[in-house]
Amino acid sequence: MSQHGYVYLCYHKVEAAFAIQLATDLLNADIQVWMDVLDIEEGDEWYLSVETAKQNCSAFLPIMSPDYVTSSYGQDELAFAERTGKLVFPVLLRPVNAADWPAQVGYRQYVDFDNWQDPQTYAGHLERLVAVLKQSGVVKYQPDARLEPRYFRSLTAMIEVHKTFR
Repeated sequence: MSQHGYVYLCYHKVEAAFAIQLATDLLNADIQVWMDVLDIEEGDEWYLSVETAKQNCSAFLPIMSPDYVTSSYGQDELAFAERTGKLVFPVLLRPVNAADWPAQVGYRQYVDFDNWQDPQTYAGHLERLVAVLKQSGVVKYQPDARLEPRYFRSLTAMIEVHKTFR
């Protein structure tokens, strides 16, 4: 299994604002994350970029919601993670019916981001997720004390959210 030390962030487009925020905050916490809207450049072939990122990631970070788990793309991503032996770190954004809960995720403990719009609640969940990812040993943790990359990532995320929802 080729491992490049980053997590592949999986989400349904209805959760794009949360996904972009989470990816940015993980990057700012020095966790390496790959996300389509932040990592695919103009002119790149989307499908090839996604497939390459899935193949080369160390772990999957699916944002669990009814929309994601019932989508064919979400099911395909989780099946790919299981088939290739990739670790899965589920993030629960919205409750999922037990009947729809993916077998590939099984009984893995998830980080529950319910009420993520509350800044204090979000910060607590983010801290827990960062700790879990760092402790896993499969994700590159590269501390960067410079403020410029963090500011740039945050600005890029705000632009992507604006582009997505205008």
